[in-house]
Amino acid sequence: MPTVVHTSLMHLGDYQAKIEYDDELGLFRGEILGLNGGADFYGQNPDELRQEFAQSLKVFLEVCQEKGISPTRPKVTLANKGFRISRKRDGTLVAIVHRRRHHQSTKNIL
Repeated sequence: MPTVVHTSLMHLGDYQAKIEYDDELGLFRGEILGLNGGADFYGQNPDELRQEFAQSLKVFLEVCQEKGISPTRPKVTLANKGFRISRKRDGTLVAIVHRRRHHQSTKNIL
């Protein structure tokens, strides 16, 4: 019988983790999202999962501080990638991609 995977999110302060059930281990597995590296944790129930989330995040942040690196990935937005969407007077959406090297713009009607 195929395994059904249900994914949930768990929050801790400004951090969130994706939670799934690992059928082979019989445990819930959490993966902290948005980090500049990998940090996961396991637990048998929600309370244990929350404790392990906090501990895993604490260790990850301590290692980042010791090494002098940012714990989170920079947020990528369409604006800092040279992409914006504007609306023409007739209501048509236009995607404008600015190529910084050649100072050219490419317009695509959406």
